[in-house]
Amino acid sequence: MSARLFPKLLLALLVFLSCSSVSLGASVSGTVYHADGSTPILNGYMDVRLVHADTGSLGTMNEYTWGFTPVSNSSGNFSITDLDVGTYFLQIRLQHCEDNLIEEWWCADGSVHDFSAAQLLVVESESVLENINFQLDVGATISGRVTGTDDSPLDNVSVQAAIGTQCNVRGWSRDGNTGTGNDGVYTIVGLPADTYYLTTWGGGNYVDEWWTGGDGQSSFECCYAETVTVAAQASVDNIDFKLSQGMQVSGSIVKDEDNTPITGVPDLRIEILRETNNEWYDNFETIIWLNVDPVTGQFSDRIPAGTYSAKTNVHNSNLLLEWWADPFSVENPENAGFFTGSDGESIEDINFQLHPGATISGTIFHAGDSTPITGENLYVKLLKCNDACNNGWIHQVYVDHETGVFSFGGLYPGTYFLRIDNNHSNFTEPFWTVEGGSIDCNFADSIELTEGEITEEKDFFLHEGGSISGTVFQSDGLTELVGERIKIIADLVMEGHEITAGHVFINILDGTYSINGLPPGTYHIHTENDGFNDYVNEFWHINGNVYYPNQAGNLLLENVENKTSINFQLELGGSVSGKVFQEDGTTPISGHGLCVNIVSGSCDDYESSYYYGSCDLFIDGSYLIRGVPPGDYRLRTNMNNNVNFIDEWWAESASKPISECETAGVISIIAGN
Repeated sequence: MSARLFPKLLLALLVFLSCSSVSLGASVSGTVYHADGSTPILNGYMDVRLVHADTGSLGTMNEYTWGFTPVSNSSGNFSITDLDVGTYFLQIRLQHCEDNLIEEWWCADGSVHDFSAAQLLVVESESVLENINFQLDVGATISGRVTGTDDSPLDNVSVQAAIGTQCNVRGWSRDGNTGTGNDGVYTIVGLPADTYYLTTWGGGNYVDEWWTGGDGQSSFECCYAETVTVAAQASVDNIDFKLSQGMQVSGSIVKDEDNTPITGVPDLRIEILRETNNEWYDNFETIIWLNVDPVTGQFSDRIPAGTYSAKTNVHNSNLLLEWWADPFSVENPENAGFFTGSDGESIEDINFQLHPGATISGTIFHAGDSTPITGENLYVKLLKCNDACNNGWIHQVYVDHETGVFSFGGLYPGTYFLRIDNNHSNFTEPFWTVEGGSIDCNFADSIELTEGEITEEKDFFLHEGGSISGTVFQSDGLTELVGERIKIIADLVMEGHEITAGHVFINILDGTYSINGLPPGTYHIHTENDGFNDYVNEFWHINGNVYYPNQAGNLLLENVENKTSINFQLELGGSVSGKVFQEDGTTPISGHGLCVNIVSGSCDDYESSYYYGSCDLFIDGSYLIRGVPPGDYRLRTNMNNNVNFIDEWWAESASKPISECETAGVISIIAGN
């Protein structure tokens, strides 16, 4: 089965605790009942899932799953033994159960549908907890029929429902399968009341598609998906799909030097793309990833009819990324070939002939005694650019737990930089230098690679750092800000400039944060909403937080010092949105790094009073700036020296040249608007 562009995600940890914590031991047992709390559920083919409550990042649930324990079909009982000490949530999973029951989370007051009401279990050693029971409610259902475009019913196609937003869904339901001989009819059971997106999965000789509303309307592209809303225990019918047959595409991956299949490479994939005029996607848009069989080096799957290009995805090997072309694959996307197919057609021999790339390797040492750092979850980041301060991140690898060694492979000739990612440990995050590392990107040393070059001993010598921690509150200064994506950034003040020495997302359960591995020095600490919400970005100050960087307070951190209670009280701001067009007023301008900035102050000092903006113009030219403090502002474009466009101020009638600031329009921002 292919790996789809928007893969199935499990329910993300985006909510907070509402029940009190309890203290448990290393053994947990209970019974799974119907909603009446007294009738055990029998023959349910259920599991109890234990999920670690380590939610300091926005990872998906599967990163934290400790294990699954089956529920007895004859009694409805379960027992978990030899449980590791830690904190957990418990959930009932019913993947193989046809009963219309909701998968629920444990809470002492009665199991709940929503993770936000789940109860935390603190597991201690050598104690036993009994009667950890579940009471499962009856769910809602969604049903319909899956056919081909000719209305012929399709067997053994799964349909699943998920919550979220278009192309960013989570919390997948159990399968509703058409089975065999059922006239293409499916039913999804056990749904809590909510609004869902639906997609097929495992369509066999047909392309998997999203439901787009209407009479059996569906599309391969998630951006056209429509929602289905169900009430508690309700049934929604006639959510039908008409799947297109698509085209079969196949090929093989071989070594360039002898044309033998490349095998034994895990996670080797083929990326199928179509051409677009949108600079946002670098003129190519990914449609689907196809898995390469590690035993044969071949791939084959079904994609929508159309015209495509293809490239390899080879991050975990020493092979160079290449684009398909006839007769031989190429390194430069400008020389990529295209293939075209119609419904029912088979496109064969989409083959790649891959070359080995250059390598970079080294060891991570303690700065104090030059012994390798082992047993830590460290990364090394690889940057490909002419200046380490311009980011250029392309890849990262784990540092080996046992040896402290890291290695990158499959690299093209060019200029590279390396940087440590401490992964929330207490080591600093320097850039690589010949002398062992520097926290300042301006002093990073480059690594110049030639074709196929093997470069070794690019070693780091790491110091332990200090930390800065605190809590993010709502504007009242008392209520923790939970369930929101807020980043805390620590900028180290250098002579004449600042560098980001560390950052972390707040804990979504209680609003706390801790930035570790910080070198000594003076810091400016600030929040960033990353466009995910309307909370205003603020800078820490001992006398109360402020909006603008020139007002930020200085926070002095001594060597290996831990600063606590560096708190924020975030206000809700407003948002600004619109579109940027070419001078004809209808053709959108799109691309990454093309900005709309929001500016306060008078025309005499607008360059020093810039607040911030959006530097992503989407395919329709739209932009969105969120979390703007209340006040009056002007808007201007910043095309970052793009020679095709001249920056202008926004005005209601028509935008104005930058030299005519006084004629620019003024917008008033009110919190929440």
